[in-house]
Amino acid sequence: MGYTDSMIGKLLDGRYRVISLLGSGGFSQTYIAEDTRRPSCPQCVVKHLQPFSQAPDFLQEIRTRFYTEADALEKLGTHDQIPQLLACFEDHEEFYLVQEFIAGHSLDEELVQPQPETKVVALLADVLEVLKFVHAEKVIHRDIKPNNLIRRQRDGKIVLIDFGAVKAIQTQIANPHPTIRIGTPGYTPPEQDAGHPCFSSDLYALGVTAIQALTGVHPNELIDADGWIAWQDKVQVSRGLAALLERMTCHRAERYQSAQECLEKLATLTGTRLSLATVAAPLSEQIAKIQTGQFSVRMIGGAALAIGLTLMGVVLVYVRGQTAQAALTEVKRLQATRKYQDCLEQTNRLLQGLSIEFSVRHQAHELLNQCQIGIDEQQVQRARQLAAQGKLVEAITAASQITSSSQLQPAAQQSIAIWTQRLLQLGWNQYHQGELTKAIAYAQSIPAATNQYKTAQATVAQWQKSWQGAEAQFQTAQRALNQGQWQRAIDLSQQSPESEFWQQKLAGVAQRAKTAQQAEETRRSQRIAQTLERLNQDQDQVVSNVLKKAYPHKNYEATEAISELRVRRNNDHVTFRFTVVARGWLWTKETITFDWEVLMLQQQHVQAAVANRKPLNKYQAEELNNYFLALAEQYL
Repeated sequence: MGYTDSMIGKLLDGRYRVISLLGSGGFSQTYIAEDTRRPSCPQCVVKHLQPFSQAPDFLQEIRTRFYTEADALEKLGTHDQIPQLLACFEDHEEFYLVQEFIAGHSLDEELVQPQPETKVVALLADVLEVLKFVHAEKVIHRDIKPNNLIRRQRDGKIVLIDFGAVKAIQTQIANPHPTIRIGTPGYTPPEQDAGHPCFSSDLYALGVTAIQALTGVHPNELIDADGWIAWQDKVQVSRGLAALLERMTCHRAERYQSAQECLEKLATLTGTRLSLATVAAPLSEQIAKIQTGQFSVRMIGGAALAIGLTLMGVVLVYVRGQTAQAALTEVKRLQATRKYQDCLEQTNRLLQGLSIEFSVRHQAHELLNQCQIGIDEQQVQRARQLAAQGKLVEAITAASQITSSSQLQPAAQQSIAIWTQRLLQLGWNQYHQGELTKAIAYAQSIPAATNQYKTAQATVAQWQKSWQGAEAQFQTAQRALNQGQWQRAIDLSQQSPESEFWQQKLAGVAQRAKTAQQAEETRRSQRIAQTLERLNQDQDQVVSNVLKKAYPHKNYEATEAISELRVRRNNDHVTFRFTVVARGWLWTKETITFDWEVLMLQQQHVQAAVANRKPLNKYQAEELNNYFLALAEQYL
C-alpha cells in the first residue's frame, strides 16, 4: 500500500477526513476530504506538501514560504470565483492547505469540440474579471489552462483554481534561479518558460485557452516553427475577436498589459449579439433607459435591425437579465474589494428592484450574507485597532454592534470581555494609587449593554465601602499618634485595608509611632540611668536620713548601706526598690531590715510604700513615707 493510499480515511488536524486522491505530482498531493466539524460534513480540497529534505534550514524556508503563500491565497479567496482558503496547518513537518470544494466540471470536458464564438466571448469576459482582481493583489497565476477553469454547477460561472502555491514552493527554494518553469507547456508564453513571468503572461494563457475553445484543437498542435500559435485557418471567427486573441498571444511587448485593458477592448466588440459595453453599463442607467423607452434597437447593433420591432419584448427581457447579471458582477466586485457597505446596499437594491431568475437571486442572497460578514469583520477589526490605541470604551462600543446572529459574535464577545477586564484593571490601578474618582470613572465607562456591566457596578460599590473603612481606620490611628498613644497607633495600622494607598498611609503612621515610642524608651532609659547614678552617689546620705526618720531617738547606723537597687519597667511605670539593713551600734546587736519602694506612674504620679520588719509607730511611718515621696520627686 502506497503513501497516498494510507492517507485515505485519515483525519487531518482532528477535523478533515480524507476521502479520495484528486491529483498527485512530485512531492505534493491533492485530496478530497470532508469537514467533520460541520453538521453537513461538506467536502473540501486538501493540498499536501511533503518536503523532500528534512534539513532544518530548508524546512524553515519551506515553512516561511508556505505561510506567506497561504496568506496570499486567503486574500484571493475573498473573490466569488476563487476558492476560499479554509485552513492551513503543519503536522510532523509536512504542510497542508484546505480550500473550498467547487462543485462543477473543468473546461477540459467542454473543449473536446469547438465552442461557438458567443460562448468563447463570455468565457473571456468571465475569466478576465477574475484576473483583474488577481493582478490587483500583485499575484500572477502562471498556470491558466482548461483544467484549472471550473464551470461551477450552481450558476455556470467560471472559477479559477490551482494557483500553484504548494507545488511551486519547493522548486523555488531548491533551485532559486529564473530558469525554473512553472506552468503547462502549450499555454505558457516564452518569457514564462524563461523564468520571467509577468501579468500579461496570464493573458497569453487565457488567449490560448480561448483559441482552443474556438478550434477544439490542443495548443501543442497549433504551434508553428517559430513557436507561436497558428490557428486562424482552423476556424471562422469575427475579425474583432480574432484581433483580440492575436494580441493576447503575441510577443510580450505588443501584448495587452493588463486584464482591464483587455476587458475594455472585448467590450467594444459588436456583432449579432448584444454589445458588451451596453451590458456593462451602470445598473441605474440601464433601468432608466428601459423604463423611459430610450433603449432602442440601434443599441443592439446593425445586424439586429433586421430582426424587426416584433422582437423588442425579447430584447428587453434579455437586457433585463443582462442588467441583473451586470448588477451581480458589480456586487461581486464590491465584495471582492472589501467595500462591504456598498456591496450590502447594492445587493438589497438588486433584490428589491428587479424580477430576477432564481439562480441570480440565490447568488444575491449569498452575497448579502457574505457582505454582512465582511461588515462584521471590518467592525471587529476597527474595534481591535481602537483597543490597540488604548481607546477601550470605543472598542467595546464598536464590538457590541456585532449582532447575536453573526458568526463573529462569539469572538466579539470574547474581545469585549478582555477589554472590560482591562478597563477594570485600570480602575484598580487608580484605586491603589489613591485616585478613587478616576477608578470609579473607569468602571462606570463600561457600557450597560455588556455582560460585565453588573460586575463593574459591584466593583464600584466594593471600592466605595472599602475606601470609607480604610479612611476611618487611618483617622483613628492618626489621632492615637497625635495623642502619644504609640502602641495603639501601631496596632491600628497593622489592620491592613484593601487599598495599597491606605496601606502606605497607615504604614507611615505606624512608622512614626514606632519612632516616637523608641525615642520615649530611650529617654526613659537615660533618665533611669541618671537616677541610679545619683542614688548610688547619695546612698550613704539617703540611708542615714532614712534611719533618722524611722528611728529618731536611736543612733542606728547602716552597716550594709543599700544592699539592693533594682529597676523594673512595665509600660508606663518604673519601680526603684531599696533594701536597707541597719544594726544598733555598740550596745545592741539588734538588726533592722526594711524595704523602700517607689513607683513612678506616667512620669507624674508617685507613690511610696514601706515594708518594715519591725513595726513603726503610726507617726514614724507617716513621717518616713512623706520623706520617701519627697525623695522620689527629687530624683525622678
